[in-house]
Amino acid sequence: MKSRRRRGTAEAKLTLVLWLAMLSFVAPAAIVSGNVSNLHDGLSLISGTATGLIFAALLYLVFQKARSLSLSAKVALAASGTIACALLQTSADFGGQYLLEWIFNDSTPPKLSLRNILLTTLIYLCIYACNLAIFWILDSLEESRSQESRLARSEARAATAELERLRLQLNPHFMSNSLNTVSALLMTQRYADADQVTRKLSDFLRAAASEQEAEVPLGEELGIVDSYLEVEGARFGDRLAVEIDCSDEAVDALVPGFIIQPLVENAIKHGVTRSSETVRIAIAARREGDDVIIDVLNSCGDGAEQKAAARPGGIGLKNIRSRLEMRYGAAAALSHEAGTDAYRATIRLPFAAA
Repeated sequence: MKSRRRRGTAEAKLTLVLWLAMLSFVAPAAIVSGNVSNLHDGLSLISGTATGLIFAALLYLVFQKARSLSLSAKVALAASGTIACALLQTSADFGGQYLLEWIFNDSTPPKLSLRNILLTTLIYLCIYACNLAIFWILDSLEESRSQESRLARSEARAATAELERLRLQLNPHFMSNSLNTVSALLMTQRYADADQVTRKLSDFLRAAASEQEAEVPLGEELGIVDSYLEVEGARFGDRLAVEIDCSDEAVDALVPGFIIQPLVENAIKHGVTRSSETVRIAIAARREGDDVIIDVLNSCGDGAEQKAAARPGGIGLKNIRSRLEMRYGAAAALSHEAGTDAYRATIRLPFAAA
């Protein structure tokens, strides 16, 4: 409703400008040519402008009625309205001149001829066509802005829904393995370790299920990842080594929530679980100019597994790319590369302080 009222105000202002511009052009020309020789002739110009604005308002109502029609019907109705307004304005123009002659009894009567009538109608037809173009252009611009706004809201809802899905749709194997790990620690009377794993699992689940903002400080995001890796560390023991390093400049950078988690899960799935050797997962975050760089690297003795994990069609990578594109457009990117004994994924996104 507000946008429609705002658009109507803009159309009214531009219509007024159009007709005042027409008056400022016609009046001096009429005076110079001798067609305006007294006050009554000047009043005829003013009354013609007033009736022109009235019929322009009528044309606007016709255009509003045509907005919901098909394009062909819309064009036909708008064209008919423009022609009708031009004919009505021509009639009002000559009728006003005769009325002024009758009132003042000394005005020069208008010269009625087919040529004058056709020429006047053609002039008004051009003016009303310009008026219609103003309505159409402003309406198209407003519709375009509305579509962009609806698209932006849809993308924001999609991004929020995807974030909630990532938080709540936890890997059932992770939950099962975590509970088995806690059970094994209790069975071997390692109560302190069981308590630590339970606390970290609780922290991770609380973060996953919480109503967080779409963006969180990088330090907070890394804390969630650290809780996840500590739980997995209790499961894999010496087979998993973790390094997390974040520069002071990057720790307060805003990043999409749970944007790193899929990369870490990917490293566990394709690196740790498929290797009998110790796998090192290193997460490094730093600021480079106006960007934040987040590297997730995992080493592995089996390079073939890493190349398989690097397939660009992976769901986790697609989800990350989709979220980055919806939020940052071309300003953010996800890249990855697989070596003979390591796999690296890198997120680059614009820096914004929390």
